[in-house]
Amino acid sequence: RHNMLFFRKKQEVLTAHGSKLPASRTLQPTSFPRLSTLPLLALFLLALFAFFYFATFPTKTNLPSLTKPPHNTIHSSQKLIFSINSGRVGTGYLAALLDTSTNITSLHEPEPVMVGEYLHLTDDQPMAASFKIRSIKADAIAQELARLPPHGTYAESNPNFIKTFYDVVLDRFKGQLIRVLVLHRPLTDVLKSLIELGHFRSDQGNPAASNWIPSHLSVNRAHEPCIEFQVPSLSEEDQYYHLIWYLIEIEARGARFKKEFAHQENLDIIDVTLDEMIEISKVEQLFERLQLDVTEDTRDFVGKKVNERKHVKNRFGAGVDVETCKERFNSYLNACKKKKIAIPPLMVIAS
Repeated sequence: RHNMLFFRKKQEVLTAHGSKLPASRTLQPTSFPRLSTLPLLALFLLALFAFFYFATFPTKTNLPSLTKPPHNTIHSSQKLIFSINSGRVGTGYLAALLDTSTNITSLHEPEPVMVGEYLHLTDDQPMAASFKIRSIKADAIAQELARLPPHGTYAESNPNFIKTFYDVVLDRFKGQLIRVLVLHRPLTDVLKSLIELGHFRSDQGNPAASNWIPSHLSVNRAHEPCIEFQVPSLSEEDQYYHLIWYLIEIEARGARFKKEFAHQENLDIIDVTLDEMIEISKVEQLFERLQLDVTEDTRDFVGKKVNERKHVKNRFGAGVDVETCKERFNSYLNACKKKKIAIPPLMVIAS
């Protein structure tokens, strides 16, 4: 405004002295453009978005990664314990039992649990193809070992060991003694538990099943189905035979593991039944072989029930007669015999 008044006054002075300027040279007020704040704000927000987007840009997989700890934090005198099992065989109990000893970190299913996308990777392609991605599990275990004393033990009873991370563990910890407990419980009892949890039901079953139970079409399967079943289940028979296939599949993977790694010097494979883990004399023998101390806590804990998951079973309301499980199991085994499909030696089929 002051600028306009100045130029008008200047024009009046020049006119009064008879010095009228040509139109082309008439003094005009200078206008200075004012930048709008809106474009500047938009530019700032765009830059902020770009920063955070590229800072968190996804890699080839959405799976997390861990930083490897320095190698010198892991000692050759440290030991590791894992388990081959199908789940529902006392894995929670085993983890708690081992944890009663000294100088040990004993866990059931610590992160990363190695289910979901990790399982699907091993279903869809050879183990070697996803080895690097699945090495995240070895990284996590190494971090736990780094927190233990030089003669400490790391134990994990995770049923996904044989499905998704046994290979990365054996490769990473060649300098440590590794013991693998092959857990056995009567298969008909395990089948009953899985049915009661609603896995592979035809009507609104437990959605967790496909995240931790491998596909019968897995390229890494060890057992061919002896009876065809629909996926998803269309009937009760589909549900039973799918789960029976899974239980025999884990037995077959365990047998394959024993054959492939029986002569590995730092590996000790031990067969253990659930009944042996609830008897103190057997527990003492097991702890001696594992080089673990039997404590008063151990003696007090033996035989306690852990991880019964009654609330889940009640939610699905699928009470099952164990005799029905035995009949279905025998039908499946007879089908295998007729088709001449090999099955692994089954340690305990029924109670």
